[in-house]
Amino acid sequence: MRPLVISVAWILGGSAVAAALYWAFLNTPESTVFMLGLSAMLALTLFAVAGATVGGALAGWGAGWPRLVPGRLVRSTVAFVPALLVSAIVWLAIGRALGWLTAHSGEISAWFIATLGWSDVRPLLSAARLLGDWLRGVAAPFAALVCVGAAIGGAGRPFTPYAWLPRARLPLRLLLVTAVVALTLWAPYTSGLYWMPRDLPPTWVEPAAALVKFGIIALGGALGLSLIARLAARLPSGPSAPDRT
Repeated sequence: MRPLVISVAWILGGSAVAAALYWAFLNTPESTVFMLGLSAMLALTLFAVAGATVGGALAGWGAGWPRLVPGRLVRSTVAFVPALLVSAIVWLAIGRALGWLTAHSGEISAWFIATLGWSDVRPLLSAARLLGDWLRGVAAPFAALVCVGAAIGGAGRPFTPYAWLPRARLPLRLLLVTAVVALTLWAPYTSGLYWMPRDLPPTWVEPAAALVKFGIIALGGALGLSLIARLAARLPSGPSAPDRT
């Protein structure tokens, strides 16, 4: 329980710092060369904080949170950059494919009707969209996290498929990650983001209720991300495994 509490606190703290940096980036005018450089510095710092937050969670689970070593944290931050780029490319590619599927859904339906005699292919198209969203929202990011975990856990060459891909595509592990994403990230965001109790007095009670609601959503999201990091981390072989940093 203690490592989970530390991991949740780490992710919440890193997310708060990243949100503050993002807010500062959005409110920085780029009217002069100095302000443009400040915006670039804020953007780079934002990516560094995000890498330290995500990679630090993986390094913490891999080394044991009480024994989180600065060397692992630095390696995790560096390894986060190519993993983020690959995930972004996969996200954009699948998004383009889903956009093409939506734009040509009429033609696809006509082909199925003329060729196979299917009168309604909407369930098939919905299943294809759901699969695409799962691939770019769950499977690909989790594979990237496993790759980062292998890179900072002493797995040799982390980009060798035999080193990390089998763990990323393990059916049970992907099923657990999907459940965690659905329960702690997707459901609270889609159902609770815009929900508020009715008949709240327009006093301090309304912003207090909103603050409590957003706090619960953030806590649940940090808990889910901690569990996902736990599943993606390259854990030590035993409770007394030495740290090879």
